[in-house]
Amino acid sequence: MERERLIELLTDDTGSAAATPAAGTCRRGLVDGAEFVVYEETLPAESLAATYARRELHLSKLGLDSLGFAESVRGLSALPADTQLRLGHVGVEDPPFSFVLFLDKEATRVVGCVGVARNDPPKGTDEGGL
Repeated sequence: MERERLIELLTDDTGSAAATPAAGTCRRGLVDGAEFVVYEETLPAESLAATYARRELHLSKLGLDSLGFAESVRGLSALPADTQLRLGHVGVEDPPFSFVLFLDKEATRVVGCVGVARNDPPKGTDEGGL
């Protein structure tokens, strides 16, 4: 997928997953040149909803900043269980967040977007990471 197309998919469309703060922050990162990948493989929405609901609880217990989990889990849970979705990853530098995008099978629509604050170690050290 080309960067411009992914930016377009993340453009605020009132009422869609692209209208969330997570998607907006992810989009700004892409505009600023963030690294990204969209995977060809697909996974069932039901499995992703369960996985990311657990991850949200885990992040909360750890006290890590995150974006978009509640909205994305609701959106994933609302899909038919066997709906196949593609995943994407965007690594944003400012603010330092890692985003996971949930896209429909054809990668024509963003179904959800979650972000987790990164605790990158200072350059030249191995401290501060998770």
